[in-house]
Amino acid sequence: MAGFETWASGSCAYKCALCVCTTKDEDAAAAAWTTAAKFWEHVRAEHGLSPAAYKTAITPNYRIKTGVIKCAMCGKQVRR
Repeated sequence: MAGFETWASGSCAYKCALCVCTTKDEDAAAAAWTTAAKFWEHVRAEHGLSPAAYKTAITPNYRIKTGVIKCAMCGKQVRR
């Protein structure tokens, strides 16, 4: 990936608590998503849960790494 695609992929990482409980530790460590869209797609497809249901019933701590950038226009820190 280059340019915008690299930036758009973000620097956050997401891990499924349901899969971590059912896989070997070494497999679970590799099973992380770098986009929220792909993570929530997994949660819906594999576990039949909406994001709200997952956050409420399973855990609100699904993001294992959070990347931030500084907005050039307003100067605020923005999660990406």
